[in-house]
Amino acid sequence: RTAAHLPPEALCPLAANDASLTVHATHTLLRELEVCRDRILQAFQELEGLRHEEILILLANPREQAPLIEAALGGGSEARLPFRLVGGGGLALSPFAASLLQVLECLQGRLTLNEVQELLENPLIADRFDLNEADGDGPTLVEWLQDAQFRWGLTPEHRRIYQEVPEPRWNLFWALRRLGLGGLVAEGRRDTVLATSEDTSATVPLERTNGLGLALLARLARFATQISEARNLWCSAGPRCIADWNQALGTIVRECLSTRIGNAAAQAAALHRDILEPLSKAAHPTLPLEASAYLRLLTEKLPALSDSGSRGSGGMTVADLRHYAGVPARVVVVAGLDDGIFPRSEDRPAWHPLVLKPATGD
Repeated sequence: RTAAHLPPEALCPLAANDASLTVHATHTLLRELEVCRDRILQAFQELEGLRHEEILILLANPREQAPLIEAALGGGSEARLPFRLVGGGGLALSPFAASLLQVLECLQGRLTLNEVQELLENPLIADRFDLNEADGDGPTLVEWLQDAQFRWGLTPEHRRIYQEVPEPRWNLFWALRRLGLGGLVAEGRRDTVLATSEDTSATVPLERTNGLGLALLARLARFATQISEARNLWCSAGPRCIADWNQALGTIVRECLSTRIGNAAAQAAALHRDILEPLSKAAHPTLPLEASAYLRLLTEKLPALSDSGSRGSGGMTVADLRHYAGVPARVVVVAGLDDGIFPRSEDRPAWHPLVLKPATGD
């Protein structure tokens, strides 16, 4: 649009064989980073003498993308790419810190199918519940849940918080029950009906579970059970003191996140040593805090866990788009230019100078 006033001879369109600028659309954050990896591998084939240090990967949404970097860039032994995740002012959280925030934010919401998918794709969560082997050629766990009509919510009680009309269906445990019973009943009776509760005659057909192993389904049910217990621990009680919140957070970390990937074990130890213990010492022992206030306090401290996400200090640079957009590099890859994320809209008060007199480049 900015070049619309220029004459045709002043425009310089890309040649048909010029692939120096390409745009890709994907369905998930993980797949987006995998496409970035594939394009980088292609660049090594096309650009003579290209080194890892000459590649810059910019994340438009570092909080959600940082936990997936290790899986996308370091997942395969043949295509392992060295990288370092720089803090960019502390906004690019370490995978461990970003995973912890992701879990806590999901616990406070409706828990939709998309949120469950993002949790299952998180390497620290998938490893904690042994769900990594679900990446085969068949239907994914999320596709099974979608076929079983899971929409949002953990239980009927969870859904009742957000809607006045009681609805025993469409929640996660209801969908898992359909899948489980569909895998246990005889082959010829999988189209039998299943009562939604003892108090209603409403019925739904059992979901067929061909291809979904019962062992894998059991691990998925363990994931749902643990998320439900974590939500009860985090959201059921009222205001608590800092020590109680720290104890609840420690339980959630132990039960929901793996410490076997990368330096997650060191990050978990640093969380208690460098963040939770100083918080307990600095706060009044009986001062009650709401969950939102404690989460806000924790979010301010978590950037202290930001570190290098690589094996060593070399390799490609992975950074926050807002802080490293002007850094020159031979190959630049930008990930996360999604609607609502980029361009980013900052929540500023009405009296802020950038609101009163906005200008291009703010």
